[in-house]
Amino acid sequence: WFYMILRLIILFFIPILFSCSNSTGFKSEPKIKNPKKLGLEQNGVTLKFHNLNKINTSLLPKFEDIERKNNKKLTNLMKDNKYYYTLGAGDVIEISITDVNDIDGSYTVSPNGDVTIPYLGQVVINDKTKEEAQVFINEVLKTYYVEPETIVKINSYNSAYVYITGAINRPLSILLSEQPLKLLDALIRAGYIKDQKSYIKTALLRRGNEVYEIDLYELLNKNNTELDIYLRKDDVLHVSESDADQAYAFGEFTTSGPISVYKDLTLTELLATKGIN
Repeated sequence: WFYMILRLIILFFIPILFSCSNSTGFKSEPKIKNPKKLGLEQNGVTLKFHNLNKINTSLLPKFEDIERKNNKKLTNLMKDNKYYYTLGAGDVIEISITDVNDIDGSYTVSPNGDVTIPYLGQVVINDKTKEEAQVFINEVLKTYYVEPETIVKINSYNSAYVYITGAINRPLSILLSEQPLKLLDALIRAGYIKDQKSYIKTALLRRGNEVYEIDLYELLNKNNTELDIYLRKDDVLHVSESDADQAYAFGEFTTSGPISVYKDLTLTELLATKGIN
């Protein structure tokens, strides 16, 4: 009986001992020794480690090169500082031909960028200036008229906007017309206020696939009017005005550490603010 009871005890406790030897939550002991890596792999995450000491720093872009590139882009922007209104969906134009009134009338540019003219059908004028549209329509009309003289006028402007966002009183979109709109005019409409406590004032202009950084301190405080560029259709102007300009006071000061810097801060004011022991 003793051996029989001992055998039953062994048979009962051996499975329990083996089940307790496995880690909690695993059906079997994991083969990998790094449980964190195992968890990442289960979630489809792959880690790649790079030795920063082996990076060739000579291949990295230098700050001077980046600044030079930005300055070159800005120079090209100022050289191309011209304004023109291009037609788009929703604009209403008036077309007329001298001595003939067959097609005289108003036409609305469709979402596809065309107008439907009698005898001609659909004529695409999207992204053309008024002058370009006039020449183009006149060329098409030569198929039906002898030496036509076409006149195109814009009756209603509905397609071209610029957008102002960022550190301004009221973000807004401004509808453009043939009357040019400059950057400074747009800032005034958006309620931009100069803050003398900060001279890091920039406007990021996104035009197409390019982004230009315009120094508003140069424009507003130093009166660099070359930066007061014309805005065009779909331009996005984001105003950034940082109040985090700081100097640092260390040593025998009552309170050492950072201090906000504004345009005309003097050393005497800094010392008075921080206090000297």
